[in-house]
Amino acid sequence: MKVADMRDKNIIEPLAVKEQVLKSATEAAAMLLRIDDVLSASRSTNESRYLLKNPAKPNAETDITKNTYGHDCIAWS
Repeated sequence: MKVADMRDKNIIEPLAVKEQVLKSATEAAAMLLRIDDVLSASRSTNESRYLLKNPAKPNAETDITKNTYGHDCIAWS
């Protein structure tokens, strides 16, 4: 493969094609970011729901102590 002058080879890439490529790439990147935001929000909502339904309970590996304000807290061992 040799380097050649595009005009000599009759290969023409109009500005409209380059503009469309940039527009499509920008739209694709924006769509991926939106999907990522939706998935992140869904993941944090699911984690919050799980924690509300399954609060931490003391067991043999935990110890309930008082914090500096006198409130009960769980000290994980």
